[in-house]
Amino acid sequence: MHYSSLLYRSKQKYLQQRYQTKFLLFFQKAKKKLFIFSNHAAINIECWKQNCVLVELKKKGNAAFLETIQLKTLKKDGTLQISTDMQDETISGTATIRILVPKNIAIHAQTISKSIIIKKVSGPLEIASDYGDVSIIQGSNTVIAKTQH
Repeated sequence: MHYSSLLYRSKQKYLQQRYQTKFLLFFQKAKKKLFIFSNHAAINIECWKQNCVLVELKKKGNAAFLETIQLKTLKKDGTLQISTDMQDETISGTATIRILVPKNIAIHAQTISKSIIIKKVSGPLEIASDYGDVSIIQGSNTVIAKTQH
């Protein structure tokens, strides 16, 4: 194997590690709603024992993809809105949004072609995916799930 090939691979691994981003977002105790829309990343939501929300965006791809995909958040009136934005739709790569939430939070999640996985969340769920898979594992309370195909 050539030295330049090894150098290229180590640079790609460095970029992949470098472009993992984390956001800690806290909820007030009054209203607890999470709205998430993602065309560009799979959505994994899990329950944890904290009274806050942790959002982690994991990205894999070339440097152009890592720089192009962005996570947008808006927090107001006890509601957290999360979405993905991608400046150039022609660049390929993979991304996953991992969200840790309090147990009884109300969740509305929507995607066009990516998967949605929700684990151990007790609050009301409204889930929609046109072409992606929807999995709810050990959920309780009201669940509304819609898929097109």
